[in-house]
Amino acid sequence: MPPPQGVWCLKVGEINLWKAELTYGVDFDVRVAAPVFVFLIRSGRELTLVDAGFRPGAARRNNSAKGTLQLLRRALKRVSVEPGDVRNLVLTHLHTDHSSFIGEFRRARVFVQSREVEFARNPLPTQAQFFDGGALEALQKSDVELVDGDKGISGGVRLVHTPGHTPGSQSVSVELDKSDFVICGDTIPMYHNWRPSDKRLGTPVAIPRIPPAIHSDLKEWFWSCRKIEGLPGTLIPSHDPLLEDGTAFR
Repeated sequence: MPPPQGVWCLKVGEINLWKAELTYGVDFDVRVAAPVFVFLIRSGRELTLVDAGFRPGAARRNNSAKGTLQLLRRALKRVSVEPGDVRNLVLTHLHTDHSSFIGEFRRARVFVQSREVEFARNPLPTQAQFFDGGALEALQKSDVELVDGDKGISGGVRLVHTPGHTPGSQSVSVELDKSDFVICGDTIPMYHNWRPSDKRLGTPVAIPRIPPAIHSDLKEWFWSCRKIEGLPGTLIPSHDPLLEDGTAFR
């Protein structure tokens, strides 16, 4: 019997930061332990992994950040997956908390937006600290496919270009037999970004969506939100503590 379809949320690190970094100044005095996740997709015959783990270093000014290759390997092992089993590796963007261990997935085809590679080579000064060059070096040694816009890559798995956080940010639309999901990367880091008026998530604000404070283009970001609104399924943010390690979305 084949393993069940679904999306598994796997914690591989943590960054302690001010919530306002993720919510454009909203709740500026609130600290959060923001988890770093990778997302394993079982759909069709191939395993797809979204993002490649986190190794804190010079590119991350927050020295309380946690993330190692061992944490990534253990997270995958908990769902009976070895790095060599992964056939598609999707990078939502190339910040270090999403791309540190590309080289671990030697048998995978790596999908990244061409605009993201260009931006990583010459980032805005406000974002330079979130790149360390390691991802670009790893991509040169990988079976990489540079994507321009939206693209289907596997059974029910589609890349959706959602710029704004970075020019090459992309989300992943997953259509399964019984349910659909959208893995948003840092386009939507927290549920509060998507539901600003929900007081259970933070201070209510009267805007349609809350952008992340770290962004390359707010006009593009709001355009990306409208694009995500048109996708079917349940939204999965990238760094929300409400997401639990090991959660399976089916």
